[in-house]
Order: sequence, then structure tokens, then C-alpha cells
Amino acid sequence: MLDSIKRTILLLCPDVYTAQVLEKLLQHGGHIVDTVHHELVASLKIASSCYYAVVVDFCGHRSVDEALRFCEQVKSLRPDQRFVLRAGHWQYVPEDACPDAAVSKDDGPAALLQQLEKLAA
Repeated sequence: MLDSIKRTILLLCPDVYTAQVLEKLLQHGGHIVDTVHHELVASLKIASSCYYAVVVDFCGHRSVDEALRFCEQVKSLRPDQRFVLRAGHWQYVPEDACPDAAVSKDDGPAALLQQLEKLAA
């Protein structure tokens, strides 16, 4: 049970096709993935379930500021929840911002998996 929690990720991505690709990538990396497309659904799941990490990729549908506000909301519910934000090179994420990690989409899929492994260490 504990091992499955350590590998279970909540993926929030409003774009269905991007979410499918990220889900397969994370599964290939050994993670169990629970994918949602709306913040409200994600909030409900976070409140009722334990996740190793929450990975958010708004795919250009929302601003980084909205992602940071969502991170603050998540951390108010579960202060120890790991939160990873995928952002484009054009999006600025301050170093002291809420997410435990910000991963550039330009760094490719391996960067996301590496960051998740780094958080696990």
C-alpha cells in the first residue's frame, strides 16, 4: 500500500490529448496516474486521497498565476503535498513560488521523470 502511494500521481491537464501523452509517460516511468481535466475535480480528489505528487500542466489554457494560485490552494489543504508545475519557456515561475518543482516543457519528458525521482530522494 505504502509503495503504491509513493508512486501515485494526480495529473491535472485540461487538454485531453496532452493529458493522454503525459499519462502514458508517467506510467512508463513506473507511476500510477489518476488524470483529471478540471481544478475542481482535482481539489476533491486531493482532499479525499493520498498522492505522491500533483503534476499540473495547463497547456496554455491558463496562466502561470492561476497554476500558482491552485498550488497555494492545494498546499492549504495538504501542506506536505508535492506539487510539480510544467511550464513553457515563455512562462516565468519565481524560485520562491509555491510548487516544489517547476519543469520546463522544453526540457522534454525525461526532465519530468527526473524531477519526480529527485523529489522522492
